[in-house]
Amino acid sequence: MTDKLDLIKNSDEKSIEDMELGLLLSTAFYSFTQYLNEYFEEAGLTLTQARILFTLGIKDNVSVDYLAEKTYSNKSIVTKSIKVLEQKGFAKKQINPLDNRKKLITITDEGRKVQLKSQQIDLKINEELKEQYGLKELISFKKYLKKFILILNE
Repeated sequence: MTDKLDLIKNSDEKSIEDMELGLLLSTAFYSFTQYLNEYFEEAGLTLTQARILFTLGIKDNVSVDYLAEKTYSNKSIVTKSIKVLEQKGFAKKQINPLDNRKKLITITDEGRKVQLKSQQIDLKINEELKEQYGLKELISFKKYLKKFILILNE
């Protein structure tokens, strides 16, 4: 990864124009994930666990399938993360009254506290980016990302 990062750091305007978008996006994704992981470690969470708690904070009593879809993860990663969240006392499984074979995942009071802390971390990151780049640039960047995401999902 350092080779890619060095290539990007040392690029001028011309070389950045010719650089593959995939290289830039994969490096940005990797770097941002590392950046987020450092912050969520403060809350004792991995990025996936934080996304699951964030999702449960919005909608509780949901299936593993729902969480996998909303967090853009696969079911096995979500299942493993829920197990850890249960061990930490942040989430619990309950029997689905409509189907005894399936479980619903709910957030605990302790999990809500941690979920709120992870939201504060997310706001802190946004503030840091706003300070670094300015509000107009940050909004423009978010608009470009939205447009890019929509194009890729057509």
